[in-house]
Amino acid sequence: MLILGASVLLLQVFATASATEAERYDTATNVTSRSGKALSIFQIIKFKHDPCPGDGTRQGICHSNAECVALGGKSSGSCANGYGVCCIVALTCGQTTSSNCSYLTQPTNPTGSNMVSVCQYTVCKCTPDVCRIRLDFTTFSIAGPQVGTTFDGAAPLNIGNAIGECSTDSFAMTLSEGHSPSPICGFNTGQHMIYEPSDMCDEATFILGAAAAGVRARNWDIKITQYKCGDEAVAGPPGCLQYFSTDVGRISSYNFPTNSATIGAQTTHLSRQAYSICIRRNEGFCAICYVPSIVPPAPTAADQASYGLDKGAAAVHDLDCRFDYLQIPNAEAFPLPVAMPGTPLTNMIGKQLFCGRIFNVDVAAALPASVCSTTAPFRLGFSTGGGEFTNMATPEKNELMGAPGGIVGFSLDYRQIPC
Repeated sequence: MLILGASVLLLQVFATASATEAERYDTATNVTSRSGKALSIFQIIKFKHDPCPGDGTRQGICHSNAECVALGGKSSGSCANGYGVCCIVALTCGQTTSSNCSYLTQPTNPTGSNMVSVCQYTVCKCTPDVCRIRLDFTTFSIAGPQVGTTFDGAAPLNIGNAIGECSTDSFAMTLSEGHSPSPICGFNTGQHMIYEPSDMCDEATFILGAAAAGVRARNWDIKITQYKCGDEAVAGPPGCLQYFSTDVGRISSYNFPTNSATIGAQTTHLSRQAYSICIRRNEGFCAICYVPSIVPPAPTAADQASYGLDKGAAAVHDLDCRFDYLQIPNAEAFPLPVAMPGTPLTNMIGKQLFCGRIFNVDVAAALPASVCSTTAPFRLGFSTGGGEFTNMATPEKNELMGAPGGIVGFSLDYRQIPC
């Protein structure tokens, strides 16, 4: 669950021992006093740091006014029956947060296209028992990677070394301890990233290069939520850079155009990625199946399917997936042990790595199909190397030749299957 602390206010209230004593007026001090004895009563007000509505765009956390000021936040209404303020902590470049809910926002005057700059934020644990911190990319659009172009026919040769590299802009979460996630760039609105924070503070850094004409406008607004140790059901287990908890959902590689129903010729996955994606196995479910989110009736370079990784014109698996691939443990065409107990497993079970242009466990398949797994916990691995193969004039050796291109990345719909 979200880390919830508590605020304690000490209120001093004065009461009079006797209301029947005569009042006296001191002309020197202009004070009215009673001859009865005044009693000082201290009242302790304690309230939790619960989420509150905020300003309608950003969520706040209920704090005392003094705590909100110390956190660098701004009040957006009251909470806790008026004893607290709904505190929104929104950071700009160079600031630090130790709030359990805060936001990374871009500068008021965004960096111009001809300027080179660094925008860095410091993120610290709000309490020592924080084990996971989640970054939700409410808005995330910076310059994308070096793009490739998929062709329906012949494609250029020997131009793949820099394809997928974040050579202009990048965002990185750099940890003081442990393994830092790979930098990302491009369009990632709606995506997220979860990491295990250091005991020391960590750095979230945008590097903004000299953008060429035509590069998308830079915009970002990132929500930071901190979770305590033991909250794996909502924050995911250690080692999962992304985590999904619904029965049905969609998973996409970073920089995938999730805001478009058409996958264009220059859709390009990021290079040098290596991370795990976890899906919580919900009660009553024993398998999970994946299928490409978008499959046009007749894919072309201008209208591609939402899956293409590495070289190979068809479905490619395991040892033939050398650099760019998805890992699906003990994959099969459909979950036979779940759907038909006792049926012989003549289902091509055992595939682990998937690449190529067709998402299918059958190497001879001409069309994509569901790929399932009964291995728990439900998990995907995604790995990409540096650059893309463009060495020869065949789809097997040139990732730019034939749709979908091997540079696309992936967007998969998943569904958990009942036991």
